[in-house]
Amino acid sequence: MKKRVAITGGIGSGKSAVLALLKEKGYSTYSCDEISKELFFEAEYIYRIEQAFPSVVKNGEIVREKLRALIFSDTEARMRLNEISHPIIMKRLLARMDNDLGDLVFAEVPLLFEGGFEKDFCETIIVKRKIKDRITAICSRDKIGEQDALKKIRAQIDYDSEENAKRFRLMNAYLLENNGDLNELKAGLEKILSSL
Repeated sequence: MKKRVAITGGIGSGKSAVLALLKEKGYSTYSCDEISKELFFEAEYIYRIEQAFPSVVKNGEIVREKLRALIFSDTEARMRLNEISHPIIMKRLLARMDNDLGDLVFAEVPLLFEGGFEKDFCETIIVKRKIKDRITAICSRDKIGEQDALKKIRAQIDYDSEENAKRFRLMNAYLLENNGDLNELKAGLEKILSSL
């Protein structure tokens, strides 16, 4: 029986690095971010974004920087964007995973809990990393300052809260610490794969 496995965690925690390691090992991997990027070139999606946020579309194209700035500064705008994009992204993601021939199929799902999508997966791997390292990673990747990186972190659920730690224990999620070097991350992942 096919097992869908979600890889999630806060922004800057190293989800993409984990996905890359799985791909290296020959597993089938998918990414919500990759599907999201596809949408930016589709006329119907661009039209829906323009209807919701006229200021972020110019000459028939979504200006990513403007959209990003808007959703990280305005909670309602972020929720509206999620209402438009999440159903499309998840429908495509699950269809691709189900059409995959592998028995164990992995997907990077950044907003798994925010969207209530954990029910669509057999197992969940949560990548955790110290906040200072997450900030450094976000600043380097997105070419932004620490305050903007913190805004992005705070726009997501708090993976370190006691309430969420309890929730993750109840659902038997796998916690993968990413606070060392690549070899430590690989070792942690190997341990989880042997349980899966």
